[in-house]
Amino acid sequence: MASPVVSFKDDIEPPTKGRCECRLREIIEFSRTSGVVPLRFISPQGVSEGVVSNNNLLSWYWPGIRWQQLNPDGTKYALLQGSREAAGKQFTYALLFPSGFVGLAHRHSGDLRVAVVRGELFLGMGTKVSRRKMKRFPKGSYLLIPAGAPHYEATKKTTVVISTAIGPWVTTQEHT
Repeated sequence: MASPVVSFKDDIEPPTKGRCECRLREIIEFSRTSGVVPLRFISPQGVSEGVVSNNNLLSWYWPGIRWQQLNPDGTKYALLQGSREAAGKQFTYALLFPSGFVGLAHRHSGDLRVAVVRGELFLGMGTKVSRRKMKRFPKGSYLLIPAGAPHYEATKKTTVVISTAIGPWVTTQEHT
């Protein structure tokens, strides 16, 4: 028997109250029979975010992220889980890049796992920023940037990434 396929679309409108109750029953029945646990529910009030369920599942949906740091270059940062300073411990953060952003070359102290959840990220490897050498990673892309690898990013439209790494975390700017 083939495994069921579940897909989520992040651009759908919340359903009306009556339709929501019906859809919720369908999701619960699907979960019960397939063993697949949905990561978020859509309700007439919108999408849940940052919710802890009875099995300690944490989930976020990018429109509901509460940005904790607004930077002069237009980027926004939110620590979602863990601590950047905790040695040997995983942490997760979200980063919003504004439309037209171009970053400087930099490197990180550990491997960085990046999921593009909105927009598209342009990433280049090396110490000199070159738009010609950048590759496009659209929404849905997942990247692994190795520790110590110099890189830079840019956007054409507002882009949100969610990244995971191991602390303690240090970012070093490249001097070119």
